[in-house]
Amino acid sequence: MSRHLAVMAVVTLIVLATHPVSAEESRSGARASDTHFSSIARDLWQLDDSEVARLDELVSIERAFSDVDRLTPYEILGKYAETTQDARRYAERYTRAMADHQRRSLRWAVTVANVARQQEQQVQNAMLGDPLISEYLASIREGGPSPITAERWHLHVPAECPDCDALIQSAVAELSGDRIQGLDIVFLGMQQPDQDVVREWLEAAGLSIEDVRGDRVTVNLDSDAWRDERAGDDRAMLVQGSTGRILERL
Repeated sequence: MSRHLAVMAVVTLIVLATHPVSAEESRSGARASDTHFSSIARDLWQLDDSEVARLDELVSIERAFSDVDRLTPYEILGKYAETTQDARRYAERYTRAMADHQRRSLRWAVTVANVARQQEQQVQNAMLGDPLISEYLASIREGGPSPITAERWHLHVPAECPDCDALIQSAVAELSGDRIQGLDIVFLGMQQPDQDVVREWLEAAGLSIEDVRGDRVTVNLDSDAWRDERAGDDRAMLVQGSTGRILERL
């Protein structure tokens, strides 16, 4: 729920199949037209009787070459149009139908995104309030990012990185100013814990062991889960925990 939906740039057309074609029907090509396009063509696709009759003939031909259930009547009629003018006419109707479908899909995606954003905090609170879920999330903290991290940022950084000071201070400033709930530090490439290195890093960053004990700050070894979050990129970066969005990267 915490990842808002990205609106699709390209969407597919409506699938018109009313039931799957059996092996026997596919072999014989015998399928009643009233179970395919004809039953809905007049109303949905605004075809006249002659176009419906023509479509009935073409469906049995086209089935030998493609899955007709995934084609619109405009595509079939246009493909077998006898004149360039007719083909263009069906192409125009096809593109208008596609544009309408895209508009409806985008409106639906935006509606879902708005509802998800409005309900996000409520859903997160309900999930985190469940003892079983809370216990599970606590148990996997060391293995990778929590799937529900409302206002936590993830700082992926090498233990030794002279060029990372500005990135580190930016994250620490957000934490100190209470603009985020917590900071999860992932030491890039560190597979085994090194307490001395970690302690020195925390002190240099202006953080304390009390921050770690209070869960405002977590210290994490690198893992496949963390690498997945940064898409295999081993550059130092700051990631918004709730969305996975990269806020800053060196």
